[in-house]
Amino acid sequence: MRSISRLGALTMLLGSMACEPALDTATDAPALTAMTRTRLRDAARGPLRPGAAPLTGRATFATFSFWANVGETFHIDVAGPTTFAVYRTVDYPDFTPGVAWLRDRDRAFPLATPSGALDLVVEHTGYHHVAVGSPDAVAEVDYAVSSTVTRRHETTGVKSVASASYRGCAVLAGGTLKCWGFAWKGEALSAPEQHPGATMASMGDATPTVALPANAEAVSMAAPGGSAQVAALLEDGTVAVWRDDAAPARLPLAGPAKRVVRGSCAVLADERVQCWEARWDATTNAYAFVTSPPWSWPGRQVLSLTASDAVACVLLDGDNFACAPLHSPTTPAPSSVALAAGEHVRMAFVGGYDYGIVTDAAVHSNDFFVNSARTWTRRQTTLPAPAFVDVASPAAGLVSAVAPNGELWLGSHEAAKPGVFSWRPGPALGAPVQAISVHHSMANTHTCALVEGGRVKCFGSYNAGQLGLGDLVSREPSDPEVMGENLPALDLGN
Repeated sequence: MRSISRLGALTMLLGSMACEPALDTATDAPALTAMTRTRLRDAARGPLRPGAAPLTGRATFATFSFWANVGETFHIDVAGPTTFAVYRTVDYPDFTPGVAWLRDRDRAFPLATPSGALDLVVEHTGYHHVAVGSPDAVAEVDYAVSSTVTRRHETTGVKSVASASYRGCAVLAGGTLKCWGFAWKGEALSAPEQHPGATMASMGDATPTVALPANAEAVSMAAPGGSAQVAALLEDGTVAVWRDDAAPARLPLAGPAKRVVRGSCAVLADERVQCWEARWDATTNAYAFVTSPPWSWPGRQVLSLTASDAVACVLLDGDNFACAPLHSPTTPAPSSVALAAGEHVRMAFVGGYDYGIVTDAAVHSNDFFVNSARTWTRRQTTLPAPAFVDVASPAAGLVSAVAPNGELWLGSHEAAKPGVFSWRPGPALGAPVQAISVHHSMANTHTCALVEGGRVKCFGSYNAGQLGLGDLVSREPSDPEVMGENLPALDLGN
């Protein structure tokens, strides 16, 4: 196995291709820039897909790009009477072939080698490039370039995942709870790479384990006031809660719980709903959790519960729902909307003070402040799927949904029509999605999804390791090159 050598190797290669002497980057950088910028840009041949058929052609010089994640190993084959090099673009996502390498030469990692095979262990996430050229840089040559990739270890069998603020948490198959991302540790850590999830060494078996009173069944999170508030449903039906990196403590709920939502509410085994809030205790210099009186609808079944930092919505059987401020001391009365023939309520959602329901064919939404009378209108007459199996609404006017076929859909208010939702396909994750957890704020938006096989995939902003991918590189959902199969599932160890 060969490792990537210093920049001089690629400099010599490119110099020979141009029929000019090799350039010294320390003294001849302007000449190097002039010689290679146009050549690399004009020679681009498109993406190199691992496992795909070889890219073939005839040229004096050609380049191919591929996205690589730290910890992966690429096996690259180049056939033909050619010389080839591999180098990395350091600034993401703006890429003009060769220009980024010239602009930040000291952080590029080039390699020159005769045609043949190369195993490349990826040390830095980003776009990498294979440059192929004829040895004499004069005659055109036939080439064939292909690659395969060995992905990193991925944890399977995860039962539950949640994200909020700059953190993520997951319950593993055996009931262990692990969390990554922003770590408070009594004070904010100074450098992003110090947080779990920002380096490969901090993930896998090293992913921090939360010490719980019992094994966990599920986890949920919220970010009231910007702090991460976590609630874990334990196997004995109790709920443990904590803020930031404080020690988890069991809540004094009115009975055993069977579901937890947004780190702030639980559905009890007897179909009551109980919420709680954190209050700062100046005497102990810590947060104390205070529960609200449980809401109760005798004889009714709670089908789903959603909550924001301000509002909770309960979906009841019989196409009824009840929404109220999160810590209302009285049970909200069931409400209903006029449904079309054969239409049924599937899901309730909440984001800020914006709340609503999803039916077979429409979205109905409302706002506690704007519409105090709480009259409902049909906001959209068609949906991309007949029903959603999971809905996350992290902010007013934003909805992420999972369709029955495992596809992600994104909904948002139309700018000129407050309360009216428009829908668009979400990013592909390379596997059917089973559940999602979304955090949205001005400085940080990221999503963690539980996909087929019990794997966890996170995308969005990086900031402090909240994606858990072992680097500090964003995975923007609008960039197909970093999503799908190229988005690794998390390695959370055992």
